Amino acid sequence: MSAAPARVSTGVSGLDEVVGGGVLRGALVFLVGAPGVGKTVLAEQMAFHAAAGGGTVLYFTTLSEPHTKLISNVRAFAFFDEALIGERIQFLNLEQTLRQGPPETADAIVEMARDQRAALVVLDGFRSVADFADQPVRVREFLYRLAARLAVVGAVCLVTFEGDPFDTALYPELATADVILGMWHEARQVSRSRHLAVLKARGSAPLPGAHSFVIAPDGVRCFPLPESLPAPRAAAPGDGRAAFDIPGLDALLDGGLTAASSTVLAGSLGSGKTTLALAWLLAGARRREAGLYFGFYESEQQLVERAAVFGYNLTSALQDRSVTVRVRTPIGLDGNQLAAEIRGAVEARRIRRLVIDTGRELERSVAPERAESYLTALMAYLRGAGVTALVAKDTGTAVGEELDFAGSPDAALAENVILLRRLEGGSARRIVQVLKMRFSNFDAAPHELRLESGGISVGPPSDVRAAGVVATAGHAGTD
Repeated sequence: MSAAPARVSTGVSGLDEVVGGGVLRGALVFLVGAPGVGKTVLAEQMAFHAAAGGGTVLYFTTLSEPHTKLISNVRAFAFFDEALIGERIQFLNLEQTLRQGPPETADAIVEMARDQRAALVVLDGFRSVADFADQPVRVREFLYRLAARLAVVGAVCLVTFEGDPFDTALYPELATADVILGMWHEARQVSRSRHLAVLKARGSAPLPGAHSFVIAPDGVRCFPLPESLPAPRAAAPGDGRAAFDIPGLDALLDGGLTAASSTVLAGSLGSGKTTLALAWLLAGARRREAGLYFGFYESEQQLVERAAVFGYNLTSALQDRSVTVRVRTPIGLDGNQLAAEIRGAVEARRIRRLVIDTGRELERSVAPERAESYLTALMAYLRGAGVTALVAKDTGTAVGEELDFAGSPDAALAENVILLRRLEGGSARRIVQVLKMRFSNFDAAPHELRLESGGISVGPPSDVRAAGVVATAGHAGTD
């Protein structure tokens, strides 16, 4: 059995996974995108990573920008290391060599790479190289000559190219590439998001689809499309329970939520969804089940104060890290980034209970036509990772006789459905009703839910049915 081909890490968070495990040694890699999308930052980050690992990097520029400006622009990033410049990274200009012709330029690059035993050769600004060629075929010959000879040397050749990555007119020039990484901007309501896709990857199995990336203080970070990631193998539904430690409610649920399942906690404004979710996380903390609250509106301090009103000590759980709170402002959210953050927290903190407050913001973070597949992929991951998820969902004040999730993205979440209601007419009374549990028996009768200074309790059915608030699960998923 032949050994797997050697691969080189890009040094960019998430990108190795996207391109199929890193870049093959000796590959010709094109970064294609419009000006300002982040090609040069990505190229420089890969260059400093290679140099930090002990490799020699030759970074060639043309007429795009002087070296002093190039270095100045990247100096603020965490990956920048001045000590590597001149020692492991050499910045060189190709303008004079290009005037001799493309073949001579390719030979000069290869000779220098061989002499320096370069691990990475960067050609930043290929459009300028093409301008020196009198015919398109000369451009392709230059690329073929350069790629073939650098492959023998064992150096990865990284080329930045300005253009629309989906423009078919570029196909002839990019035909020699082993890897083509398309990069583009996408307009959003209040911002522009950045995306990339692997358009070609010889000898690799890249992740399909459009992945997100950001340019942060530590450099480029890539967030793979959740739908393209393999989910952990989920165990068969068992008897494990994620209890609320609220006797009346746990009795309705036949002991608690089924472990590693997803539950929609639906209710109108003020019905008690967040308070009940916090109580559930704290019940898990008492069992040494690490919990994560992932929200979009209330700050950590507001959550602490809310919990304290009803006698729950969230501060202690935060201090001993049995519960973690993450809050993201619901403006310009990117679904890939949110999913990556949730996965990262689950794996770093070994999360067993997750609250998402609310699921609407997750749904709105992706295109409407993608929402169901996105949520399905995220829930499949959580299930496979052994995480029990409780997802709050806002409903109108009038739910009606049936809470119907059929044909909506919420169907991906609704293995279990719990409905909270406030009685109409100015009453402070609330009710809780379990509408559905896919893998368990449950009591479907509506019961009174009491939120008091001593905690949360659930009373008998009493007269809530007479108040006209009974609901049914209807089509809240497929059993």
